[in-house]
Amino acid sequence: MTLRDVNERGKPMHQAKYDQLTNCIAKWVAQDCRPLNVVEDDGLQKLIRCASGNEAYVMPSRKTISTRISTLYESEIVKIQGLLSNADHIALTTDYWTSVANESYLGVTAHFLTEKWNYQATVIGVYVMEDRHFADLIAQHISGVIDEWQLSSKVTTIRTDNAFNMINAVKKMPYQSLPCVAHALQLSVKKGMGDAGVENVVAKCRKIVGLFKHSAANFTELKMELTISHLPAESPIQDVATRRNSTFIMIERFLKQHEALLSVLRNPSHKHKLSLPTEAELEKLRVLKTLLEPCKRATELLGGEKYVSCSVVLPCLMYLLKRMKISDEDPAYVVRFKTAVSMTCRSVVMLVMSNG
Repeated sequence: MTLRDVNERGKPMHQAKYDQLTNCIAKWVAQDCRPLNVVEDDGLQKLIRCASGNEAYVMPSRKTISTRISTLYESEIVKIQGLLSNADHIALTTDYWTSVANESYLGVTAHFLTEKWNYQATVIGVYVMEDRHFADLIAQHISGVIDEWQLSSKVTTIRTDNAFNMINAVKKMPYQSLPCVAHALQLSVKKGMGDAGVENVVAKCRKIVGLFKHSAANFTELKMELTISHLPAESPIQDVATRRNSTFIMIERFLKQHEALLSVLRNPSHKHKLSLPTEAELEKLRVLKTLLEPCKRATELLGGEKYVSCSVVLPCLMYLLKRMKISDEDPAYVVRFKTAVSMTCRSVVMLVMSNG
């Protein structure tokens, strides 16, 4: 390093470069949901000093980052307004959801095509909701978002989940209601599992997974067994009722690890009151995994964000109808599962065809 280099490293950073770094930090904090006090971390300051080659760099304050985020937010609104003003027709997707802090939110996303036929999707609002989710109030909230962005003459359809209050809310507005096909599919999968009578074996699987998910000591024993079996020391996965495909993912990981899991639980030194699955129940889980896999693929395709997903609805449904075709070798519980999923697929196909 030359004397000039040493001298430059100790000089204050040029204001333009400093502002550029501050904006980048603000965007990172907002985009990746980092806490504002991350700017107080000595390690981050050392990292930026090393990357920029400037030993005199001082991190901006939390107040500065908060102000920059607000500025970025305002500039992003202007950018989105420009995109929406150039769109001739806009479709909305909307949903209510609850955070881990038990706060209710309304999220609204706009979907449209540019003049060059490029697909665009942008979130136009996430709002805290404090009142009950009655259809009239939902309609008021969504209409308020549409009016706020001046989209009343451009909105064509509003897609929601299949909850009655959401569907009825859209019916109260002058827009076409478009229920979510992926949500309908997940409801049919849940009904199929209930009709097939496999919920007991899935619950047994879930309890075993929970025993290892919530105990570090149990997971340590499991990792030892997995190492002996030459399997990755991965944590078991527990399904979540509102998370699509999570039951398939839980069963897939469970079947991969079941020998190690059961080996730990069968050890006389391991105290538990769980009922372990029989070989017949394990086989039922294997069959269920096979049944759920095409549903998972279809759901992922229907939830794509890089293309117009309504264009894949009919191909997905026809694929599922083919995979759910009943054969003479199918046991009764498989027939009941396939019947439930097929009925939903056929009803959605008829709905799509009737709407052109």
